[in-house]
Amino acid sequence: MNSEEIILWLMDSDDPVIRYRTYHELSINKDESLEPQLRKELLKSSIVQKWVHKLEYTKEQIKEFLTVDDKSFMWRFWTLFHGSKNTCAENYLYKLQQLGLDSSFTEYDNLVIKIIPALDKAKNHPPKFLHNFASRLFSGIGYYSHVKEYYKRRFQLLTETIQKTDYDIYLNPEEATFKFPSKYSHALVKSEYIIDDQLTLPQTYDLFAFTHLRSENDEFQIKIDKIVETILDERYQQLKQGFGYGLYSNGRVYGIGYKVSLPGFFEFNPSEITSDFLIKVFLMSHLPSVTQHKWFKQCIEYLENHKTDQGIYKFPAKIMKEGTSGYFIKGAYMGLCQNRRLAISKELESTFWMMKIKKNARLD
Repeated sequence: MNSEEIILWLMDSDDPVIRYRTYHELSINKDESLEPQLRKELLKSSIVQKWVHKLEYTKEQIKEFLTVDDKSFMWRFWTLFHGSKNTCAENYLYKLQQLGLDSSFTEYDNLVIKIIPALDKAKNHPPKFLHNFASRLFSGIGYYSHVKEYYKRRFQLLTETIQKTDYDIYLNPEEATFKFPSKYSHALVKSEYIIDDQLTLPQTYDLFAFTHLRSENDEFQIKIDKIVETILDERYQQLKQGFGYGLYSNGRVYGIGYKVSLPGFFEFNPSEITSDFLIKVFLMSHLPSVTQHKWFKQCIEYLENHKTDQGIYKFPAKIMKEGTSGYFIKGAYMGLCQNRRLAISKELESTFWMMKIKKNARLD
């Protein structure tokens, strides 16, 4: 099948998510009369309803969250927004968008708005909280002014740092002027890389902001392209996957975040491909400078090797996981079909992802 035939094949499927996303994101000549029915089918689908329930859960929890005192804030913050549970907002907000929902759906938008008071409270706390909130929840509340203002500042800090870094980011423990647990001594990050309680090197969750904000304005686009060059730098990729630990403004030492690790960057070995492979390739496919890089071309070649005789795709299960827990950014929730027990579901999902990646990267 050629590209046009594949799109028709996807549209002819019985799966609401595949049909809706294909119609909106892949179809060239849209029949606008189909949209109301496709939206209705999407909202009624069992997989969407399951994940919408996660938002309903958070809406109730936020009522209690907003009343806690400052001492309890950090614990409550992580419980609601960050973690591997599928009830953590960083997972279900991205998942709902992956299933096709956005602010054009009143049902979705009304639920997301309930989270805004929590963000208002977060912005009055140390920047560490706003950073974690903004970067993790960007796809759900990216239009909220505090998030955009945060990233305007973050892009500036990242740009300034990468212009002068030599990637020698770790501190000799003997030179530290602050107390820290001995178990952190192997990966203490120098203070010049920590500004506003955030590491000023690209982190995994920044990828979501890059894909959403690159088209926002020319200034963002130029800065993001420069930051992406850093991600593709061998010296950056040689840094520890978990950057390490740093001193924050409250005098305590915390974990500083995770780098944008690119599976197979130094040696592309298919047997070592990890569960975050597909989500990373998809996110990076939005960035023109990446799509010309050797790493990305090897990724595409690997995916192309899973094309069937019919011209559709069937990816390995290890990069198509749909778990009951885990981090979205690590590829824990890559399923799209509401009934993955059907044999055709893997082909539908794989083919849709491949068509999206190709379109983003302008490969067709």
